[in-house]
Amino acid sequence: MSVMWTIIGFIVILAFLFLIFAVVRSAAQSDHMPNYDEEYASDFFDEQEDDMY
Repeated sequence: MSVMWTIIGFIVILAFLFLIFAVVRSAAQSDHMPNYDEEYASDFFDEQEDDMY
């Protein structure tokens, strides 16, 4: 019985973290921070390219 409650608790925690992640992503894509993910990704890849050459 305790194993079942441990699994249920783990699933609840994962769902809660996923909910927070979804809220943060929707906030990052709002009018206040447009294209936040794309700009960060492009900067990250530019730094990687500089390191390669």
